[in-house]
Amino acid sequence: MVSKRLYLLYFLLLPLGIAAQSNEDFHSDLTTEKKPWTHLNFQNDPDNFQFAIVTDRTGGPRPGVFEDAVEKLNWMMPEFVISVGDLIRGAQGKDSLKLAKQWGAHFERIAPLKMPFFHLAGNHDIKANNEFQVKYWNRLFGAPYYSFTYKDVLFICLFTNEGTQVLSDTQVEYFKKILEENEEVRWTMVFMHHPLWRYPHMSNFSKIEESLENRSYTVFAGHQHKYHHTNRNKNNYYVLATTGGGSELLGNSFGTFDHVTWVSMTDRGPSIANLRLDGILPHDVANDRTEKLLSDLLRGTKIQTEVFVGKGDFFEKGRAYLKCVNKADLPLYLEGGLFHNHQVVAYPKEISIEIAPQSEQWIELDLKAIKAFPLDEQVKLDFQGTLGFKNSDYPDLSLPINLGIPIRNSNYPLLPIKEVEFVEEYKVELKNTIPNSQVYYSLNGEEPGPESEIYTGPITISEQRELKARLIMDTGYMSDVQHMILRPVTAGKGLVVEHYGYDPYYIYGIRIPDYRQLTPYKISVEEELDPRKIAGRDQLFGLVYKGEIELKETGIYTLKAISDDSFRMFINGKEVLADPIKHKARETEAKVNLEAGKYPIEIHYFQHKKKYALDINLIKPSGVEEKLSSKILSYGKESY
Repeated sequence: MVSKRLYLLYFLLLPLGIAAQSNEDFHSDLTTEKKPWTHLNFQNDPDNFQFAIVTDRTGGPRPGVFEDAVEKLNWMMPEFVISVGDLIRGAQGKDSLKLAKQWGAHFERIAPLKMPFFHLAGNHDIKANNEFQVKYWNRLFGAPYYSFTYKDVLFICLFTNEGTQVLSDTQVEYFKKILEENEEVRWTMVFMHHPLWRYPHMSNFSKIEESLENRSYTVFAGHQHKYHHTNRNKNNYYVLATTGGGSELLGNSFGTFDHVTWVSMTDRGPSIANLRLDGILPHDVANDRTEKLLSDLLRGTKIQTEVFVGKGDFFEKGRAYLKCVNKADLPLYLEGGLFHNHQVVAYPKEISIEIAPQSEQWIELDLKAIKAFPLDEQVKLDFQGTLGFKNSDYPDLSLPINLGIPIRNSNYPLLPIKEVEFVEEYKVELKNTIPNSQVYYSLNGEEPGPESEIYTGPITISEQRELKARLIMDTGYMSDVQHMILRPVTAGKGLVVEHYGYDPYYIYGIRIPDYRQLTPYKISVEEELDPRKIAGRDQLFGLVYKGEIELKETGIYTLKAISDDSFRMFINGKEVLADPIKHKARETEAKVNLEAGKYPIEIHYFQHKKKYALDINLIKPSGVEEKLSSKILSYGKESY
């Protein structure tokens, strides 16, 4: 209810100009009373600014993380960067050579930064009670604790590893004086390495907190490598996580992650956001190259599984195959393994292969039953892994793979076309890429076996035949038998029709596919251009009509079609009429200039779900309208 009232109030105030304040930096050519923006209170106060905080890099440093933060801070361009300490591993005693080497490496890490970097000492940077290291720090940076103001904000940088008191009385008195001299600042920022408010022993920090009383301030610390926020004395206190330091990296809720803290200073105080390094992305994180690789990965790669277990009702042993197809121009990697199964043992259990660009590769798995079991138990092997490009430029271009491999003979598509009607002769091509196997076939209806013909090339059929074929492995395992009916017909009126079927979740859900990339399951000869009479199903199918059209007049033909769902029509190889997107029944019309004669014709039709229809009429140059039918359509050997 409250939100509705506020919404109403907003529109009641609009005529009064409440939502259209002016701004001298803003100009628009819009002169209407109403405006397409809410207000012009831009976040451009010159006193506002942004800075970033980096946190612990050591205590088990992980290479490259801090450097990654430096690169990403340059993308984001804060006005400056400040640390909460532990920038180097440190040294024991007076090892100046080791310190010099470590600080030199640190300066190399921060050299790319385009903005100022403010140092703060942690317990790795200066060991407790080590006067030598304090003097070394002072030679590099002047002092281990200091303060500065920027745009009327006071920054206090404490040194929390001074000695047994952590903060010496001298340091406390110094900061009390700084606070007294800056009573009128709009905000105070306190930085330290150890979160002293979390320790039970005396640290002298309570004295600084007393001096901070009655002013607005925020406290930042590190050291614990685990993020934590609390509200104390009505102010915000933060322990930051890591920027490359030792961490379990368990995630957000655990407070263990790599990040930089982004602080936006406003007249109402700081606005704080923690930016995980793995969530800060470059401007070209996705580009033309990654789009191409992603398309190759999603559409061009394929993992196909085939299993052959031999004859009989029980499974004892067999062989499984995984085929990996790579259509990209980079090597593709498949890594993973098979889950433990209580009924089947598979070898090898772990898989790690490289598939060369523009190639495919088969993996063979030998299967053995722990104890023979009926094949109708529907046992499955589970494979889990990843498929992707191992390339430093694209580290996250990979996909999780979860495959269920059923323990039963696969229906490997030796004969994807089950039925063919043909004119004069038809060449059957069998495709087998299974390694260490051969195709055996028969043409007389007998079941093929090791004594049958071995397929070596296309089989020419000129009379009615029942072709049967099966795969036989070098181990003797056999696939199930597949068969195909071939019937000769006489050339005549009508069209040759290729029949296609689809999975309910097929990619072509709304648009007619390119049938040249697909294989039909049946080829028939039909007299009628009516899918309702020949489809044999009422959804998820496609038809491609092929033949010739005979036109007896020269001039402009008008083509009209009512379709549901989609279709495309070609005459002499040129598309002349189309409505390719899935739709309810509607009319499409086009005109085409044709001379009298015979032309090749193709009509591609696609039916998704529910009602379906395809009716095409021609209006001849003479004005006579005629239904596209077998009167002017014919087929012959050239139609295939």
